[in-house]
Amino acid sequence: MAPESNERSIPEAEMKTIQTSQQAGPDGKLRLEIPVDKVGCTYHVLVILDEQPAESRTAGEWPPGYLHSMIGKWQGDFVCESEGSFEHREPL
Repeated sequence: MAPESNERSIPEAEMKTIQTSQQAGPDGKLRLEIPVDKVGCTYHVLVILDEQPAESRTAGEWPPGYLHSMIGKWQGDFVCESEGSFEHREPL
């Protein structure tokens, strides 16, 4: 005879990972707004703070001196090859 179990079967919930970078406000606090799927549900939230150095750049910025190190680097002739012939299609 199998022993009885008092454990309930809890359905698996889908976990989501959200990664963001934000600046602390003048009061030294971060404020997070996290959209959720269901209103009124209880959610488990895990926050890991990883302070970024002041010289870190945001997306789209080049590292300091990068563009100047690349200017004038092309050597040789620029060759534009023929694209060949294109097929002719009937108009739609």
